[in-house]
Amino acid sequence: MAIARDAADQSLVLLENGGALPLTAGANVAVLGPCGDVFKGGYSGNFPTTSVADALRALDFRVAESPGCVPDPRLAGNAAKIACVADADATADAVAAARAADVVVLALGVSQDLEQENFDFRAFADFGLGLPPGQLAAARAVLKLGKPTVLLLTGASVDATPILRDVDAVLWAGYAGQFGGEAVAAALAGHANPSGRLPMTWYAQDFYEAWTAPALDPYTGAVNASSANASYFDASLLPNNATGNPGRTYRYYTKTPVYAFGAGRSYSNVTSALASPADAAVDVAAVAAHAAEAAREAVFVRASPRVATDVVVYTLEVVVTNEGPYAGAQTLLVFAAPPAPGVDGAPLEQLVDFGKTATLAVGASATLRVPIHAHDLTLVDAARGGRAAAPGLWTLRASVAGRERDVRVRLRVR
Repeated sequence: MAIARDAADQSLVLLENGGALPLTAGANVAVLGPCGDVFKGGYSGNFPTTSVADALRALDFRVAESPGCVPDPRLAGNAAKIACVADADATADAVAAARAADVVVLALGVSQDLEQENFDFRAFADFGLGLPPGQLAAARAVLKLGKPTVLLLTGASVDATPILRDVDAVLWAGYAGQFGGEAVAAALAGHANPSGRLPMTWYAQDFYEAWTAPALDPYTGAVNASSANASYFDASLLPNNATGNPGRTYRYYTKTPVYAFGAGRSYSNVTSALASPADAAVDVAAVAAHAAEAAREAVFVRASPRVATDVVVYTLEVVVTNEGPYAGAQTLLVFAAPPAPGVDGAPLEQLVDFGKTATLAVGASATLRVPIHAHDLTLVDAARGGRAAAPGLWTLRASVAGRERDVRVRLRVR
């Protein structure tokens, strides 16, 4: 149980915070929306969970609740509750609760009832990658009050762009598990300092509109005229001008995401400084030797244990300092961008490693050391299979708590 709680605490991702978080102790909070108890992901066991509202009450907050919308009559059970529709009385109830509160927590998003293996209701629903219409209508009505508002999002990625400018903080809980309610309440109250980072790219609602050309159904060979279905038939990660495919994942997506892979902030003001050389040379022969060995051994991804040729070619050292006002752990993500990003199948960048500090007291620093191996400076050899060295200027990007604080290193493979 302790592991489940620790995992929940560490998984929460603070995406925005304009000062609404942490909440003032004992505040009057309105938890609005149908997703305040969405914590079970795929293949979850049959375990009890605590809602965010009840977990806040246990921390001595005064809490009112309202879903703000009513179940979709076309659906049943929890799916109907989450994919809710607008209702004047339900909206009025949520607005009244918000008006009486010091701060509002909008608990919105999706659940496994709408997205799961072999069933994706969102692909066929009118809201697609966005918020269900009932959730969005209630949120807009509440936001007109101008109360300090925290947007709590559950489930997978959701494009909440229509209301993002009007909220003061955004916390993503995903599927936080057995102790998700307690973890979210602790983060909202400032008893825990969020340190998670987004594990996927958040695409905009118009993602599927990018496909402008018909596609061939790979099963029948017939031309498919629907742009929505065309995206299904062009499943490549790589951008494709012929089909309008903008690319998929942070490695290849060429448009601006709602939130990028690896996004995440902290309640603390965190700084990072490079302690290793900002410019270094790497022997291309060492990288090529590993690429040849990887091809012989069919090592297409970084192997564990490593093959003998996958030597360390550079050690990245980043000093992370917590300038306060809260103690907390910090997560470091290290990306490598090749000499010609996005050209001939090369990624824009790729995650090569990550690390995390212990909890840092205010004013404390920690040095994170990340070895960069020969494999990290190779690319897929599409013509011959395996991997190949890529001579030229590689750029390492070390990211800690916000892209504006990133540090960079130039590695010249020659």
